[in-house]
Amino acid sequence: SLDYNDSLATTTRRRISSAISLAPEFSTHVSTRCSDVVNLTEKLMAIGFNCTMDEQSTILKSIEYLRDYCIPTLAKDDELIVENENRRDSKANFWFKSFTGYSDYEEDYDQDVRIKKSRSEKSNSSRFSKRMVVESVLLRQSSRHEDWWSGYLNKHILEWEFNTFELSRLTNRHGITVLFRYMMIKTSIVQEFKIDLEKLNSYTVAVEQGYRKFNNPYHNEVHGADVLQATYSIINICQISKWLSSLEVLAMLFAAMVHDVEHTGTNNVFHQQVQSELAMLYNDKSVLENHHASVAFKLLSNEDYYPFQKIQPDQFKQFRRIAIDCILATDMASHFNQVAHLKKMMADPSNIVRQDIMNIIIHCADVSGPGKPWDIHEHWTNDLLEEFFAQGDKEKELGLTVSPLCSRESTNIPESQISFISYIVQPAFQAMADAIDAIIQEIRRQEYLKAKGAPVAVTPGRRSSFFQPTRPNIKTDDPSGSNMSRRLTLKAEPTDSGFVYQPILRPWDVYFESNLQKWREKIEKSDAIPGSESLVLERLSEPKISADEITKSENSKNRATLSESFSDIVALTRMSTVPEVSSVPDDSICADT
Repeated sequence: SLDYNDSLATTTRRRISSAISLAPEFSTHVSTRCSDVVNLTEKLMAIGFNCTMDEQSTILKSIEYLRDYCIPTLAKDDELIVENENRRDSKANFWFKSFTGYSDYEEDYDQDVRIKKSRSEKSNSSRFSKRMVVESVLLRQSSRHEDWWSGYLNKHILEWEFNTFELSRLTNRHGITVLFRYMMIKTSIVQEFKIDLEKLNSYTVAVEQGYRKFNNPYHNEVHGADVLQATYSIINICQISKWLSSLEVLAMLFAAMVHDVEHTGTNNVFHQQVQSELAMLYNDKSVLENHHASVAFKLLSNEDYYPFQKIQPDQFKQFRRIAIDCILATDMASHFNQVAHLKKMMADPSNIVRQDIMNIIIHCADVSGPGKPWDIHEHWTNDLLEEFFAQGDKEKELGLTVSPLCSRESTNIPESQISFISYIVQPAFQAMADAIDAIIQEIRRQEYLKAKGAPVAVTPGRRSSFFQPTRPNIKTDDPSGSNMSRRLTLKAEPTDSGFVYQPILRPWDVYFESNLQKWREKIEKSDAIPGSESLVLERLSEPKISADEITKSENSKNRATLSESFSDIVALTRMSTVPEVSSVPDDSICADT
């Protein structure tokens, strides 16, 4: 039975304390005792799914005392570890692991185990909603681990090579919650906008549950956390935060966190082909991206999940507009237009629109896997292709044409990855970095001129102008003879001869090259083994040539080979005009992409 005076927690603590005091040698016989503790935890968990939030807090306090008893011996007890492994699919597993904090010894769950667990959880819809509440309470109660998380993130969060798979294991699949909370505190956004951390935890846990809804191999809560961390890392590496307002940073991080929530594991083309409910709702336009944005803001409409109590209505309106634009920009159908538009704006950096920069940062973070170390990149590639192949299987069952890169039998994995990196990811990162370089260079040049006391060239530009809040009013003579105040655009004067600009770091470039080389080595290795059942399931025409050689070559056969691989990638982005296999990619297209 349960009551509200903490009697269950008090009784548990008293019994454990008395047992230890009566038997000092108790800790030497932990395997049986800890098994009993796990059994009790499992029983408490079963009660917790069917009680109120206050009652859940009482139960969690009881488990807190159980954790206090188990922690000193858990790491040393091999027999208990085996016992816990055997209970991996049990309902107590989540509770027990979360409160012990020991998950370093655990390996990743097998995919089929995750599927089995997910299906069992979704078999009871009320249990799904209860679990969201329980996890939220759990995160609030386990505050003693916050110092450890903060220490870990202080050390690693800015690293471009950050491993979100490791973070997911360490936090028991709560990477999004831990990361977003840390970022809000570290950037002082919590203080500036008076964010309610308890409601923020509730919201982020609900987002994580949304990511798990369809049990996707790739588009899951780990991917959400990865894009969130990559966005945060880019903002800091590129030092673009000095150009962005706190509200814009908040909107970007929020958009990165929720950008794929409730992803169905199938792409927009699939939804259009089967005329799904989402495709009908959003009229075939950025179907999934519109759905992600809608789900994210519907969750915010729940008072228990809304943490931005102190944000003014006009601020929230701007926050919502920025976040939605960033989420919609992750639609691969807009990729080429984004990159081409940004390159066009580079002719006059003052014309760069703030939203364009925020969009390209989120978009690059979304496809940043190839710019990470090989083990991380390969992990993401395998997960993504498994999701693609699952869609291909569905398309075959429905009698539909299998989408590009979705066929298990014919997809040439190394060649597809080489094309994806060379013609999609690398150009996007280059355009983003070049644009940010231009912005930061102008900011530092202005700072240099100001320090020298030289005249500062002011360029109003469009909505994006660098110093819009401090743009001066300059008195000039009006042709009519009256003096009036107006903004004056000055050309940059040759007063910055001593100015030297150090470009931003681009840590992803070295990984692009090394990963491309790894894929080329896989192709060469498969060629050396006759009949090898390697990842290369279908060879493209020979000879193999580099991207630069293809672009410059006058050999039509080689250029046709590029077009074949290139068209698969373009088709995946749902471009309206896809180069034919026999056609030659236009030089301007190659340059833009």
